[in-house]
Amino acid sequence: MESRLNRSRYRMPPSTRPPEARRRALALLVAALLSFLAKPADAARMFHHDLASLAFESDAIVLARRGPVPQRSTGETVIEHRVLETYTGPLRPGDLVAVPYDGVVLEPTWGWPRPAPGATAGVLSDEVVLFLRPTGSDEAGAPPWLLVDLRIFRDGQAYRFEQRMNPGPYEPVPQRADPFDIMGDPRAGAPLDQDGLRRAIDAAVARARAAHEAIAERATHEGRRKLVDLIGPPADDDDAPVPVGHVSSWDDRIATKAIEALASTGDLDALLDGVARRVGGVSYPMLPQSVSGPSLLAAAASRAVPLHRRLAALTLLEIGRFHLSSELKPSTKHAPQIASLYDDPEPEVRAAALDLRFSAQAPPPPVEAAILARWGRETDPHVQWSLLGSADHFAMREKLLGSHDVIEPIVWARRRRRVVDIFLMNTRERRHHVSRVVITARAGDRAAGTLDLTPDMLSGSASARTEIEHAFLAFTPPLAPGRYALDLRVDIEDDEKQHASRRFTLPAFRVGGAEASTSPPARSAPTGMVPPPVPPPRSCACAAPGRASEADEVETIVLLCVGLAAARRRRRAAPRAA
Repeated sequence: MESRLNRSRYRMPPSTRPPEARRRALALLVAALLSFLAKPADAARMFHHDLASLAFESDAIVLARRGPVPQRSTGETVIEHRVLETYTGPLRPGDLVAVPYDGVVLEPTWGWPRPAPGATAGVLSDEVVLFLRPTGSDEAGAPPWLLVDLRIFRDGQAYRFEQRMNPGPYEPVPQRADPFDIMGDPRAGAPLDQDGLRRAIDAAVARARAAHEAIAERATHEGRRKLVDLIGPPADDDDAPVPVGHVSSWDDRIATKAIEALASTGDLDALLDGVARRVGGVSYPMLPQSVSGPSLLAAAASRAVPLHRRLAALTLLEIGRFHLSSELKPSTKHAPQIASLYDDPEPEVRAAALDLRFSAQAPPPPVEAAILARWGRETDPHVQWSLLGSADHFAMREKLLGSHDVIEPIVWARRRRRVVDIFLMNTRERRHHVSRVVITARAGDRAAGTLDLTPDMLSGSASARTEIEHAFLAFTPPLAPGRYALDLRVDIEDDEKQHASRRFTLPAFRVGGAEASTSPPARSAPTGMVPPPVPPPRSCACAAPGRASEADEVETIVLLCVGLAAARRRRRAAPRAA
């Protein structure tokens, strides 16, 4: 889906695109086609990591001086470094380290921001931070270290690496306070300098060490409690970092490995507690046979089980590791049990159960009957949204809509710590969109703060039927520490300029609660910030500002193709450490 703001701000009709834009689009298309012709899997997006994940995956972290960058010829760029300072690991100052920079470019594909008139261009330092692990290779002359990731400095500011276009190489983006930065949380603050990055790495190394120790202690109750705490902060910690919108390709290795460790213990309660704590960046593992689909379904269906565990069980079922058409046999034994969840007293359980996707094209009869029956009496908009999603999956939308009318559009909202998500779905031909969002924080009968947000102050995405908007709770002036009721008003406008509103009472919001272990220094988390502007879509080359010359476009094609080829070798040669 694509945001309405991005469509209007970044795209021009084809007839008005300048020649250089057309050449640039063609260059990117050629690079993409080359990558697809080489191997279909080459277009897979490459993950990026928070500092704690990098520390967890690395055997050595050093500050080093980069030697000359050799001329690219074969797609692999091996660069020699001299270690200046050791952050962790066996390397010492003065040691020489040669590592390949596969799939990495040292400046953004479209160039650094242009300097102001009269200002000089930025200076890229030859000092870098290397995150390393042994190659484990027996090839003669192979470098003894593999580059897990790196950080560079330009004008004294630190930069990390992301894949901003797919296909495309890793390229630098500013490194701000972690993990706020990796989640797009605007409290990440300004880019870190070298000293700030060193302090952040020290904290990441301590967190990684704690994760390794907790995994080793997973057989004990205390070890499992530590693993749950490492996955994420408690649900009531409203000051903790939160992903703003959809965060693409972030891989939280500590949280993923902690969930794997919990699953291996056979302690289902601890596993569900851990899954409930996840914040983002978790690629769910193939869980062992001891965690069976029926056991998860039983936990989800039991009203004696705490709500957060019931929802976590449905999350694990939803990800598709347990095939509902085989192990759960929805056409026979388990279909009535799943369908019964559609009538659960908890709306969140009803919605999560409806989000389960069967591999069968047609729903089992008990499931279809339960969906149609629930639609006729459901009043919760979140569950209505999920009912329509399930109907779309089974190609029964018209049958569902014909059975009972609803007030359209369907709008529902939720709060995730400091982010409010607004979901809008059109059920029929008339199209609606969010025209304004007003959030009021109340202390008793007094309005303590109000956010009045127009679409250009929100981040989000839209398609023909749906719109999702994200608002960040940053009041000006900042709210004093305390607990606040939150009122939400969503104004809606349709294609005929007719207006309507929806009102919601959101879960109470606490400011200045217990400090999470992941909180950044106070200087990195200023309060009273407005929501950040919507960035260009990272997967769409046409949304990136262009460079001026054809020579630069040719260089872009070369970098993309070389980076893709090198990244392919990197993925084959360096499987993730277990």
